[in-house]
Amino acid sequence: MKRLEFIFWDNDGIFVDTENLYFQATQEVFKNNGHYLTKEQYITLNLVEGKSPFDMLARQHQFSESQINNFRKKRDQIYSEYLKNYCPIIEGVEEVLLFLKDKVKMAVVTSSKQEHFDLIHGQTGYLKYFDFTLTRNDYDRSKPHPDPYLKALEISNTKSDQCIVIEDSQRGLESAKLAGLKCFIIPTELTFQSDFSTADGVFQSALGLKEYLMNNVL
Repeated sequence: MKRLEFIFWDNDGIFVDTENLYFQATQEVFKNNGHYLTKEQYITLNLVEGKSPFDMLARQHQFSESQINNFRKKRDQIYSEYLKNYCPIIEGVEEVLLFLKDKVKMAVVTSSKQEHFDLIHGQTGYLKYFDFTLTRNDYDRSKPHPDPYLKALEISNTKSDQCIVIEDSQRGLESAKLAGLKCFIIPTELTFQSDFSTADGVFQSALGLKEYLMNNVL
């Protein structure tokens, strides 16, 4: 590839181990309304297909659009409370960000809503490392559609062969590939069994990614 100009980072599962919290908040809303969401269903719907479990709930049990919107609001409230009480930061990430800071430009491209993103990074202090951030509020269609990364390319004013993406999920990988970008994966507990066959590399940790970048890209 040409000289690396930008790294586009996913957020949840890469910087913070929050996917389990989001799952628990979603599962709690299901339970409070007489239904059960398994972790396997959540992984397939959300992290692989990029769909909302609430759409499944509406389809199978005929909840109205208004009811589903209320479920989503309740899920967001529960998740916000989780984040206020506990935001699990993934070990080794800041070391990598410090290493890359003066070597390449960086941005965050996430499906996280702005309110949750702000709660997370009010605790991490990571935003100082990035040239810009994109949350779910900043584009039309979420991952696995290419919109988030196409928007990032537009804002960064770089070409696809000058950028790489760091993701943890199959939906994120598909989004990056549809945007014409190289994508490297750091799997999580919830995503390690996903199909990453089209990824340009899979690493067990951020520190493994750092070593690869040192030897092959930077």
